[in-house]
Amino acid sequence: LQIARLRNERAAREAEEQTRDILRTVREGFFLLDADHRIGAVWSHALTRMFGRESFAGLAFEELLKALVSPQTLATATKYVKLLWGERAHENLMKSINPLGQLELRVDNGRGGEDIRYLQFDFHRVAGPQGVRHVLVSVSDITASVQLAKELQESQENASAQIDMMMGVMSLDPG
Repeated sequence: LQIARLRNERAAREAEEQTRDILRTVREGFFLLDADHRIGAVWSHALTRMFGRESFAGLAFEELLKALVSPQTLATATKYVKLLWGERAHENLMKSINPLGQLELRVDNGRGGEDIRYLQFDFHRVAGPQGVRHVLVSVSDITASVQLAKELQESQENASAQIDMMMGVMSLDPG
């Protein structure tokens, strides 16, 4: 019995170590929200980089967003998170109405200025026997892809303008 307990304790320690390693190395921010919309005791290290704070345990989701978004966006996001706890909420429909799908943030760059960063929040319900136990929130920094999309759109608009100009020049009377 003692040997079996020691094996189980060792396996539990190894699993906990692996979980810590994963949460320390992933690039996405992960945390669980409880029924009171508070962040759990475990979160990925990427959150500290994304939000510029060290501790998240027990922090209300509304408090996390309060300084980052407009009051209207905050109210919409809070209502959205409340809907996730409903039993009748359809997962795919909820994803399609996510108000935090692409969130623009202005963050201090440490040099006296601000940088614009884009974050994407995804929400996944964690169900148990009595219904939804937690909501897993994943936060991704999508700044690079948003900037590339903007550059591509600008490039396409410039190319279109150049073609229009060329067509205009070609249609001029040579005389």
